[in-house]
Amino acid sequence: MIRDVVPWLLAAATITHAANLKNELQRHFDQPCQSQKFMGVASLTVNGKTVFSAACGWADARWNIKNNVDTRFRIASITKEFTAAAVLLLYEEKKFSLTDQIGKYVPNLPESWRSSHNPSASNAHFRRANIHGIAGTERAR
Repeated sequence: MIRDVVPWLLAAATITHAANLKNELQRHFDQPCQSQKFMGVASLTVNGKTVFSAACGWADARWNIKNNVDTRFRIASITKEFTAAAVLLLYEEKKFSLTDQIGKYVPNLPESWRSSHNPSASNAHFRRANIHGIAGTERAR
């Protein structure tokens, strides 16, 4: 009898914990939304399963279109910081050298981008610094 009850108790505890977690996440999400300190979408995924997802505020205030969990945002250059952080984490794990040419890891690049004899060939250091070896696109310093 106990053997039959234990799995159900564990399942019930897991479901209760998941519900409590979702309620707690919702509470933390709602606070900045209600005070209008945040407008957007938040999602938490663990092991490929979405645990929490919510939206608040306006996607377009002019047209009174509210955000929803499927709202797409223009993110422009904000991904550069995340990419730089990911690159440096891999560097810390000794997965590559900052002087390695990008062509070592990314196939099918034009030869001018992958040549180790080309001093302006794109490498992780140039990428990290938001500078690259693509002719005609250098930034002014």
